[in-house]
Amino acid sequence: MARIYTLLFIITMLPSSLKSNTIDSLEKILPHLAGKAKSEALQKIASSYFGSNPERAYKYYRNFYDESKKQNDSVHIGVALANIAAINQKKNNYNSALDTLQLAANVFERIKYRPGLVFVYSQIGTCYVSLGKYDIATQYHTKALSIYTFRELLDSLEVYRQSETELDEHQKRLISVLSIAYHDFGWNCELMGFYEKAIDLYKKSYQLGKALKRKDRTGAALSDIANVYFVLGNLEKAERYFLKAIDELESANHLNYLAVTCNNLSNLYIKLKKIDIAKRYANKSFEYFQATGDSASMVYITLAEIEMNLKNYTKAIKILKDAESIYLSKNMSNSLTATYDALATAYELSGDYKAALKSLRASTALKDSALSSINFSEINELLAFYDVDSKNKELRLYKKDAEITQSLLRQEELQAFSQAVIMAFLLSVIVVLAIYLRSKSKTRKLIESKNLELEGINTYLKDMNERKDKFFSIIAHDIRNPLASLKQVSELLVNDNMNLDEDERKEFTGSLNKSATNLLDLLNNLLTWARSQAGRIVPAPENISIDVVISQEIELLKGQAGKKGIALEFSNSGIEVFADYNMTATIVRNLISNAIKYTPNFGVVKVTAQQHNGEYAMVKVADSGVGLSEQAKEKLFTLDRGHSERGTADEEGSGLGLLVCKEFVKNNAGEIGFEDNVPSGATFYFTLPLAAQ
Repeated sequence: MARIYTLLFIITMLPSSLKSNTIDSLEKILPHLAGKAKSEALQKIASSYFGSNPERAYKYYRNFYDESKKQNDSVHIGVALANIAAINQKKNNYNSALDTLQLAANVFERIKYRPGLVFVYSQIGTCYVSLGKYDIATQYHTKALSIYTFRELLDSLEVYRQSETELDEHQKRLISVLSIAYHDFGWNCELMGFYEKAIDLYKKSYQLGKALKRKDRTGAALSDIANVYFVLGNLEKAERYFLKAIDELESANHLNYLAVTCNNLSNLYIKLKKIDIAKRYANKSFEYFQATGDSASMVYITLAEIEMNLKNYTKAIKILKDAESIYLSKNMSNSLTATYDALATAYELSGDYKAALKSLRASTALKDSALSSINFSEINELLAFYDVDSKNKELRLYKKDAEITQSLLRQEELQAFSQAVIMAFLLSVIVVLAIYLRSKSKTRKLIESKNLELEGINTYLKDMNERKDKFFSIIAHDIRNPLASLKQVSELLVNDNMNLDEDERKEFTGSLNKSATNLLDLLNNLLTWARSQAGRIVPAPENISIDVVISQEIELLKGQAGKKGIALEFSNSGIEVFADYNMTATIVRNLISNAIKYTPNFGVVKVTAQQHNGEYAMVKVADSGVGLSEQAKEKLFTLDRGHSERGTADEEGSGLGLLVCKEFVKNNAGEIGFEDNVPSGATFYFTLPLAAQ
């Protein structure tokens, strides 16, 4: 599903709608301005060029930044940096954008300018989404939305509605950047496959856009909600939201989003086999793209697919060849890959199997070149990308190509021979030798480069395979023990039940219960950790009382502690944190359960919560056990643990509980660690962001 880049509807953080004659006038008088007047003029000119001429906008934003520095205007310095970063994002220079956004964040953090922080954190998250680093993106989007709560914002808007007054400029900017932040987090969740969460965030963005009376924002939100329903296969809902979005966007004359929305709606009608309607919306999309000065690149594939549905294969191929020229001139590799895939289909349908194979090879070459730029965590996604249908298609085309090649082979050999003879007469021996040596040098360098790339990929795959083997060896060991115990005890109860007295039966059934409990705990932690690693657990942060979470988990674990006579101590702190409730409960439960496991009979487990560094809450769980061995310290929070040490009552464990804690703390923008209190036990701690006041 094609989609427009978020920043295309974020011109700037400040109002900037100006007519071209006003901009011309400002540019003429700019040399005669100074101070605040010059700064405001530079900002207005820069923002007016943002959508149409990014290079010119970049120049004026640099001047705006320099002028703001002269005036020591921190807010405008941060705004200038944020917009310079936005231009780099638009040009796909994500690393440069991240560096500049961090500078803007430093400025806004120093002056505690919350609307600016919401905007900057959200855009940092968007950069990481574009780089495919969804876990880091989630942390920054969560950080952006933790600055204000949605409830706080709605209550504030209700006050304005009841007093029948207009929103002031500060309130408008605040709602604007929050609308963007909710929208960007929704995009992140959509790409991660958390569609219900994405719809919820898009709807919040829509509500804020409606409060601003900004139909460009409401239209964008409606369009993205429609995209999600399209992906989910709910075509009826998707169509309804697409049509509503187009009405809003046409009222706002938001051409960029109109172009993309019409294109997506066209794809929906292709799926519904309503080709005439699909063609009408594809043509509208093309017109909107041309009106914005864009090359209308994404529409070409849609138009070609329409022609293929109409069996106009020659026309479809011409459209795709035009798209190929555009993508080559702009070095748009992702779009080129999609175009070559579509060309392969068009050529195959037209019967030109040799051309189809050539296009498929071009697509494969682009995918192979992209392999060197992906990180370790993306390799599984890449391996899953190539499905069986794609491979079958390639084999089929190779077979067709072989049949054609057989008949043309002799002709090609003769042609190659004649060309070689002609070249021998035309080129001197010296020139031929020079070309040969140069070609040989280039080939050697290319082979060396490819070998280095392959070595890097092999290293990644080898490491991933070793980690997988180590993980399964740990799980096999820890599952085998409780299962073996279950088998042995159950066999005794079945085969020798009549010879056992009451005490022996109690002992064996207690052992049976203990093994089953250990096995269930292991499987629960295993499943939770595996879902977390697969990115299927996304945090839903909210303001929660840490006292309530700790008290509830202590109540649940009293039975486990009571069996060993262990006292669980905790005093209320009155602290609220901004975190996912279920994840926080899982962290607390695992740490207290571990403390009970490694505390001797009649010991004490103390739980405390306090503020930390002014922005975080720190929760500590301290036991009165024997502390941690040096070997255990080195292998905490890792897979490289063999199997964990037994508890003071011979309790077993896998160590996965701490891995789950580490993942969940990280997902909620906190940290986890431990303190060794030998000989009086160990203390594990974690931090979470404080709730916004």
